[in-house]
Amino acid sequence: MAAVLGPVLLLLITTTVINVLQNKAPKCLPSFLRDWYFLPEVLRSLKPFDRVITRFIDWWPCCKKETKTETDTADGKTTTVTQF
Repeated sequence: MAAVLGPVLLLLITTTVINVLQNKAPKCLPSFLRDWYFLPEVLRSLKPFDRVITRFIDWWPCCKKETKTETDTADGKTTTVTQF
């Protein structure tokens, strides 16, 4: 249990210390640690996972979106309504 819990705990402590230093004293950190952009996007954002899941949902037949376009004749504005 210590072989798994030890590295996880070390990672959490390190991440917490870097986050606190980024907010409180960024000048103490090297330039690449002042933000998290040195990490790949997968490690700092959920956006790549969202793209994969959205592609899968768009592909799946039961989850197709219906898009209706309505035009208001009074002022000529077009409104797009998406229904699931």
